[in-house]
Amino acid sequence: MIRGVADHIEAIRPELAKVVERVDDYLDTALPAQTPALKVSLADHQAQLVQAMKQEAARADLAQAISSARQKIKSLRRN
Repeated sequence: MIRGVADHIEAIRPELAKVVERVDDYLDTALPAQTPALKVSLADHQAQLVQAMKQEAARADLAQAISSARQKIKSLRRN
C-alpha cells in the first residue's frame, strides 16, 4: 500500500499542499488560553466570539481540504 501512495505522490501534491496551508491557517486562529476572570467586558466577549468564529471557519476549510485529498487518493487507488 505504501508503494501505491508513493507512486501517486505527484498526483496528490496540490491537495496535500492545500491541507498544509489550511493547517497553518487553522493554527493561526488559535484562541488564547482562558483566564479565570470573574467579569469579562462586552468588548472582550465580542472579540473572543469573532476569533472563535474565525477558528471554526478555518477548521471547516481544513476539513474540506482533507476530504478532497482523501477523495483524490481513493480515486487514484481505484485506477
